[in-house]
Amino acid sequence: MGGSDGTITFKVAKGEKGSEVTFQRIFGKAKNKALNSFLFAIPNDMVFAGEKPEPQGPVREIEQRGFGPDLGQQFVIIDEDGLAKAFTDRVMAERVRKQVVFAKERLVSIAWWGGADSKMTHSIETADTGPVVVFTRHRGGAKNLELNTWLFAVANDASFRVEGYPEPPADKTSARRLDLTGIMRPGDRNAFGKPTRITDKEGLANAFPKSTWQDLIDKQVDFTKERLLLFAWSGSGGDRLSFKVNSGFKDGKEQTIVAFRYQPSDDKSDAEHLYLFAVPYAAVWSLTRARPAP
Repeated sequence: MGGSDGTITFKVAKGEKGSEVTFQRIFGKAKNKALNSFLFAIPNDMVFAGEKPEPQGPVREIEQRGFGPDLGQQFVIIDEDGLAKAFTDRVMAERVRKQVVFAKERLVSIAWWGGADSKMTHSIETADTGPVVVFTRHRGGAKNLELNTWLFAVANDASFRVEGYPEPPADKTSARRLDLTGIMRPGDRNAFGKPTRITDKEGLANAFPKSTWQDLIDKQVDFTKERLLLFAWSGSGGDRLSFKVNSGFKDGKEQTIVAFRYQPSDDKSDAEHLYLFAVPYAAVWSLTRARPAP
């Protein structure tokens, strides 16, 4: 699969075992995808050598829907050893290996049960940390269910997340906003800025002096595995703070990235804002500021 203007080139060279032909796929620049197929005649005494394609953009699909084993809802392979362990079919593993450049990208496998006509689309977002590939699962209208598997190569300098059908169950160990119902903490009368980090009960008591507030929050957090990020500011009643949980490649391993997005508003009303998030210690976080909302 590639752009509708995709093509293929080849070159013949002399090697140790005689003449060798090498093919290279050119994905093209067209946004509409198409199945590109080519047929060549190769002399029996000529060696065939496939050439790994250079990555084009932060993401590309490997093979077609249904290719590869069920590795769970989301699985990342970062090197050839991981590929060999995940793909026990050696022929299939070798087929994939020839299509990926692990020095520049990793493999992302996505699987779910859905209609036989289910689809997967992706879009690219920009963030301070680099491009973000957003995969979206589409259920389809077919009543018969089947296992859908998809395999993508994602650039190491890009992060990604998976959205759409089916909605995953709430993960109480992942980044999340805590319930502050009943807490009327006085505002700091400050403009929006970086959050206050709370890593233990002492820090919690400093930020929330009432014992009843501390008890409410303490039930929702495990300080041995996660810390709290407190955003408190005075601003427009239309100000918004949201977050997405992405997966990025850093220091040779896949890592959770919690991306916060602050969007101020031009609304003239005044309000005190209080947001408290639990973020795993193993995760990193980023903060971007969007243009004001009308």
